[in-house]
Amino acid sequence: MFAVVRCPRCGFARIISYGTKHARCYRCNMVYTTNPKTAYSRIIFHSESIGKCRAFIKKLPMQPVLKQASMLEYSESHGQN
Repeated sequence: MFAVVRCPRCGFARIISYGTKHARCYRCNMVYTTNPKTAYSRIIFHSESIGKCRAFIKKLPMQPVLKQASMLEYSESHGQN
């Protein structure tokens, strides 16, 4: 069984094995809890078929591209946009 989870920091969606307790975001490198038995579960969809999970991710709105925090701090401190 597979699950689609969304990163709480950047919103990146990925597929994991259902029942996995932690996942790492490929975009921002954050490790977050995905345990379906907790109140803070990040699971937004689950299915027996990985194809259905892929189709669900394709239907999600585009995920924004985020600048790295270090680049934002540098540009703000040096007056760049």
